Amino acid sequence: MTLVAHDAACFIDWFPHVATTRMAPQWNYRHISEELIPALLAKRLTDDDIDAIPVRNPHRYFEK
Repeated sequence: MTLVAHDAACFIDWFPHVATTRMAPQWNYRHISEELIPALLAKRLTDDDIDAIPVRNPHRYFEK
């Protein structure tokens, strides 16, 4: 079972801004939908695979 987790904050004040943009340039709430899923589709995962990772697999995991 493959699961993905996503954690992003609106405001990061524990690092200088330049360090944050260098360390985590994709730090936003849209990373999975705008970066990860298109990358997985480009690697030829199917729509069914994509549906399983963020939807069906977490449902099965938390159903237990």
